[in-house]
Amino acid sequence: MLVLLTMLVSAKLSKEADDLVRRAARYVEKVLHANIEFRNVDSDYLSSYLLNHYQFIGAQIAQQSYVLAIVPNREDIAASIAKHVSRVEQELEQPVIVLSAYMTSAQRTRLISQGVSFIVPGNQLYLPRLGVVLRERFRSPKKQRDKQLSPVAQLVLFHHLSHYHMTATPSELAAELRYTPMSVGRAFDELSSRNIAVTERKGREKVISYTAPPRELIEFCRTLLRKPFRGRHGVILEDGWPDFLIAGESALSEMSDLASPRLPTFAIAADGWQSKFDDYGFDEVNQIELADALIETWYYDPGILAQNGRVDPLSLYAQFWDHPDERVAAAAAVLLEEFEW
Repeated sequence: MLVLLTMLVSAKLSKEADDLVRRAARYVEKVLHANIEFRNVDSDYLSSYLLNHYQFIGAQIAQQSYVLAIVPNREDIAASIAKHVSRVEQELEQPVIVLSAYMTSAQRTRLISQGVSFIVPGNQLYLPRLGVVLRERFRSPKKQRDKQLSPVAQLVLFHHLSHYHMTATPSELAAELRYTPMSVGRAFDELSSRNIAVTERKGREKVISYTAPPRELIEFCRTLLRKPFRGRHGVILEDGWPDFLIAGESALSEMSDLASPRLPTFAIAADGWQSKFDDYGFDEVNQIELADALIETWYYDPGILAQNGRVDPLSLYAQFWDHPDERVAAAAAVLLEEFEW
């Protein structure tokens, strides 16, 4: 597969478009067993409207030259896109393929009826000149499936979003995430079943890759996110503050303009929390107003993704994005600013 970095850079693609082009190349190679080569295109003759709504790069697939019209967001797939494609084809005298990260079934049906070629990496492909592959992944999810991500699947996803590894295997992540390779492999399957990622087998290992850039993944998965804590305990501190990670609204206030809460909040892994309370001499109280602090016990170890003595921003976002207090929800939204790339 020939994905030439210098060509992508010279084409001045955004990071989102660059990532989408790379995933399209892998997908085309897998489905059509054909290499794809990229080149610059002379888009000076295109209108400012088209240049503002699409990014363009030339591509050669199976000795056929195309122009990719890149649409990073499915919301930008306009009803008039067939007219846009026709204009580009007339100006550049080459067939155009629409490249998008997502596409609804209605959008796909409209493009097919209008004869517009398209690629949705890892999911759908329509190239009448070369062949047709139409596939919507997992259209009928199991009814009994938990609506939220499992703790290990959420941790795998957050690890990707925090480190932005393009691909990974269960054995590569198991030790760092403190789960077995089998558990991580099941998490891969779960993320794939929800169209968050794509898995394929290389040798004995599963390899996972993701279907969109970080910010788009967060938006896509928002309603699937699990609040990270399993329980919350009010405690009296006899010997000062514990050396636990700052969590909850305490951490959120340090990372935004939100005012600090009355009670400091800390987080530990739920496994063995009672023995930790005994080790630190915590006295748990039923009445929160009598407590000195709140201790959250998490489904996964908060230390895995911790930053600067605090729990990670993605877990905080999962906890507070739908908070009934608009000030708290707004503070949670600020946490996503570092995931714009």
